[in-house]
Amino acid sequence: MEAKGEAAYRLRFSRDGSRRAVVRGEVKARLLLRCERCLGEMAHEVKVTLSLAVVAGLDEADALPEGYEPLLVPEGRTRARDLIEDELLLGLPQIPRHASAQCAHHREAPPPEQRPEHPFAVLADWRARH
Repeated sequence: MEAKGEAAYRLRFSRDGSRRAVVRGEVKARLLLRCERCLGEMAHEVKVTLSLAVVAGLDEADALPEGYEPLLVPEGRTRARDLIEDELLLGLPQIPRHASAQCAHHREAPPPEQRPEHPFAVLADWRARH
């Protein structure tokens, strides 16, 4: 999936009361994605609030207090760009789609009284005509 757009972010690096390295901030973006239903362009707003604690391994991550997400930094360094990119990827929908009423491929379902009782009744009717 290719996404276009711009992102704004604010990060604050500090230490908490337990002298743990933490990253707090937010990432905001308005991304242009491709709707998987109509293949048209759609805007998607991403707003993520960060509260990360730097950890060197999974054992440290498991021991984090509530309120922190782990930021795995095995070599002791990370790039802000990689952190922002990861957060934006996590904020994307799994399957980007317009809201049904806004989609160019929108089809309204027939009213309940016009639907066939059996789901394959339409196929039987089609087969009889061909």
